[in-house]
Amino acid sequence: MNILKNIDIAREYNVSSSTVTRWIHLQSEGKNNLQLLKKGNKNWIADNAHNKAEILKLVEEGKKYRSNIDCKRTEPSDEFYSNFTPEEVIDIIHQLEVDDEIDHTLSYKGEGAKLWEGFVSSSIQDEDYPTGRKLQELLDLSFDYTIYKLKGVKKLNIINLGVDHLDITRNYIQKLINMKIDIKFISVSISKEINEISRDKMLNWFPEVQYKSIVSNIDSLKLTSLCFEGHASDAGNLILYLGSAIGINKNQNKVFYKIKSALENNDLFIFSNTIDNNRNRSSFYYATNPSNYRLFTWISKSLGIDVDNCKLQPAYDSKENAKKLSLVLDKDYEIKISINNSTKTVELYRGQE
Repeated sequence: MNILKNIDIAREYNVSSSTVTRWIHLQSEGKNNLQLLKKGNKNWIADNAHNKAEILKLVEEGKKYRSNIDCKRTEPSDEFYSNFTPEEVIDIIHQLEVDDEIDHTLSYKGEGAKLWEGFVSSSIQDEDYPTGRKLQELLDLSFDYTIYKLKGVKKLNIINLGVDHLDITRNYIQKLINMKIDIKFISVSISKEINEISRDKMLNWFPEVQYKSIVSNIDSLKLTSLCFEGHASDAGNLILYLGSAIGINKNQNKVFYKIKSALENNDLFIFSNTIDNNRNRSSFYYATNPSNYRLFTWISKSLGIDVDNCKLQPAYDSKENAKKLSLVLDKDYEIKISINNSTKTVELYRGQE
């Protein structure tokens, strides 16, 4: 028997993909009469006359339900549209409807850049969460090994991936300069605001260092070509991916392979991550730190969600071996998003994460 794809149902019946996903979940609780087929680990709605009639019934019930409950009908703010490209807006719509999430890397755009900058600066002095200071110490401990591996290198491209950690790497870069190494610093971030902060610091602290910025995520970055610029007999590349930022990527193995493929003899890759143990799995200080609350929620707020009324729920996902931070919605939402001269209504539900 054939199946009906969620996205096709959403388009034909003018509902969101998250609504279709919710119908499937409710069927497992015996709350509707849909007939499902299981393929692999996923349930699908079977393509038959019974289900098409049931879908029409669910659509009508949904209209009555939403007219009688606490449902906020809203639109994104001007801040939302000013910070995201049309392509990113489409990605956000898809992420909300299909995965019930927003790519965390997007949080570093707009005001998120300054929020992140404040956190990094404070983490150097923070006694409760001293990650910045510890990372400084680790870089200092690894410096002699760095110089050993880069022996003979007179020109060095430092390629910083992800987000800005210049407050933490400042002393490390200064020591490289003191070794009479000609440095070019390349900041790669999905956030132009992060790159602007990095540029201002580099020009202030190290005016002799060449600076270049690239607005890109790791998937789109042409890293091999970028590293090729530094491949000469007396030149090399130092790729930095610090602060557990690599953990943001869903497919970390793909990222590691991409970096490995770009490296040659005079290149070095340094990344930092937390040790996988029970203590770190259960620690959510970073996620629940008040200074980071706005960083994690500003996109949701710009979509019209009343974030202060919602619950911020951290959890460890054993299947993905990753920490997750969810916003548990306080009410139903209908968010009308404008894109490319058309509109799309995203439906979210009370209690949805």
